[in-house]
Amino acid sequence: MPVAIQDPLFQERKHRLRQSFIAQLPGRLDQARNLLQQINSDAENPLQTQELLNQLHVIFHTLKGSGASFGSTSINTLAQQAEQSLREVLDGERRLSPQLIAELYQDIESLAGLDLNDLQISKTPEAVTSAAIVALYLAKSAERIRLRGYSGRARRVPRPASVPPAGAAKAWRA
Repeated sequence: MPVAIQDPLFQERKHRLRQSFIAQLPGRLDQARNLLQQINSDAENPLQTQELLNQLHVIFHTLKGSGASFGSTSINTLAQQAEQSLREVLDGERRLSPQLIAELYQDIESLAGLDLNDLQISKTPEAVTSAAIVALYLAKSAERIRLRGYSGRARRVPRPASVPPAGAAKAWRA
């Protein structure tokens, strides 16, 4: 269920994240192009190709999620297509073929050709899902905890001299 966020700090953070995503998109697409070129040229080395496919999958997965988070169905849809194709290859359901590589190049070029001003001008809905709000605040809380130095491990507190060790209550009372 969408929840409207009126908090100005939240809106400012969302705006900065959107701007950061827009600024990083061309670099991520260049990285995807480079990975595809390497995959195309290193087809003889299956281990290297597998690693490159994993990296490319992560890029498209990230773009898919970010596109959805910022309300860009175009970015989400194109990245989801590419991610799904790569997932099928990684799971052994589909072969890596010249046709698939051409499709992935086309997805990258389609993403590069999108008008990012639509995203920048905030055609994103002002309502975000409850899950996105929870994720943002959990991340914020985790950052606060990290900054305070909490390591996630329980700390052993020294027992005061007046408190008996466990199991020694009878001997202590005597």
